[in-house]
Formats: sequence, C-alpha cells, structure tokens
Amino acid sequence: MNPRSQYSISNSLLTCTISELGAEIVSLKSQANGDEYIWQGDPAIWAGSAPILFPIVGRLKNGKYSVDGQEYALPTHGFINNQYFTLVEKTRSSITLRVKANQATLLLYPFRFQFDVTFSLEQKSLSVTYEISNSDDTELYFSIGSHPAFALPMTEFRHEKCKLRFSEQENQYCQLIKNELLSEQTYSVELTAQTLTLTADLFARDALIFRDICSSSITLLIDDVPVLALEMGNNRHLGLWAKPNSPYICLEPWTATDETETTPTELKLKPDMLCLSSGATYSNYYRIDIF
Repeated sequence: MNPRSQYSISNSLLTCTISELGAEIVSLKSQANGDEYIWQGDPAIWAGSAPILFPIVGRLKNGKYSVDGQEYALPTHGFINNQYFTLVEKTRSSITLRVKANQATLLLYPFRFQFDVTFSLEQKSLSVTYEISNSDDTELYFSIGSHPAFALPMTEFRHEKCKLRFSEQENQYCQLIKNELLSEQTYSVELTAQTLTLTADLFARDALIFRDICSSSITLLIDDVPVLALEMGNNRHLGLWAKPNSPYICLEPWTATDETETTPTELKLKPDMLCLSSGATYSNYYRIDIF
C-alpha cells in the first residue's frame, strides 16, 4: 500500500488532509487564502505533523511493561501511528477511519480492540473524535493522546512574537523529561497573565509537561493576534514540544504522561490508565478552532 495515500475533507472555509498511515492530519488550510496551519513535517527537523498516541502516551520505563506478569515492549507513544487505517465512512466535510488489533499489534499489546477516529469540519473548526472499543473478553487498559503540530511564521518566531494563552491561569511550573523518563521534580516556567512566550530555547530540555491543568483551551497568538485555539476535550494533561529553534509548536492533549522512575511495570497498575470492560467503548476528542 502506498504510505502516502491520503483523504481530503472540506467545507467553504477549510480543507483538511489526513493520511491513511496513522490517521495523521497532514494539512489544514484556509480556503480563503491558502494559509497552512499544520507543520509540514520537514524530515531534517521533525518529520511528523499530528500523530495519534495509543495505547500509551510517552515513554515506558525501560521501554517495557507487563500484563499479568508477561513482559511486552512498546515504543514511545505506542504503535497506532504506524498502522494503516481503513475507510469506514466519508462525506464532503467528515471522515471516519478505523484500525483493529492484528497479528502485529498483538505481539506488542495483547488486547483486541477497534479504534475509530472521525475528523469533522464545521465552519472554522476541525473536531477529532476517538472511539476505542474493547473487542476482547478481558479488560482493556490504555491511554490516549494527540500530537498536532502547528506551523509558526519564522520571522515572528525569531522575534519572540509567538505566544500561547491558556484559558485559565496555570501554576508556573511544569515537569521535564530527564534520563528518558518524566522527572518527578518540577521546574519553573514563565507563564505570566496566562501567557507563555515561545522562544528558540524553550524546549532545550525536551517537552514541557503540565499535569492536571485547569485550562479547557490554549490559544496560539502571533504578534498578539489569535490565530487558532486547541480545545482540550476530556484530557487532563498537556504536553508542549518542538525541536529547539524550530518554527512550530506541538499542543498535545493527553490522558496520561510519560512514566517516572517509580511507575509500576504492570499495565493495570500504572497511574492514569483507562480501563474498558469487554464490549465497552470509550470516546474522547480535541478540536482546532481557526480565528
């Protein structure tokens, strides 16, 4: 199958393009002026654009976990971004794609599941909705996250005119990745009047991770003008990331975060794990609003 096979949806205001591989958003454009809002995945910097994170978010301790004592390995952010999704339903302005557990996933994650993602345009908003169904006869444990990357204009970025405004005033500290795991120590961050300035070295120590945030949305401002906002959906945690000195910002709503040195190995004992009984379905979403 061609790894670059894509689907497009549109309305009178926006066009969105999604890859079959990982159901990853690769473009979100204005119909009026052609402005591109999604980072275009420069492989010399970071090749991604909006990967989905499942069945884990972030890094596992030693890359391993266990189910009832049986050890398994998972890469950072899980495996769903490397799966091909099939078409379930498509209209002009919405599309639903699906992936199911298969021989390859069962080697990494011994659960049968169905994962549907629906992309829907309404006016100047793109909603991304996940539905995870437990197809197994045992409980399903997982976490889920999103990793959309938004393009920044280089000139304004270099002059520190790109900012994030939280809908609520958050604590002025975050957690960082240290020795490939989430540090339990907190680090100060200059979040003044609900606003964080995106500087060239903001991510010199990797992602900024905000656990249990109060804000329901985060707005990207360029030269103090709102450009877009990300609605958090049913996600408690937020990751912010980019390669240092690179003109994009990843706004990442998560149900869980990277593990710490003290995180248990057994999957069902890990903090923030979601649990679905056999036959049950879980739904979550995030939304991008363009101004």
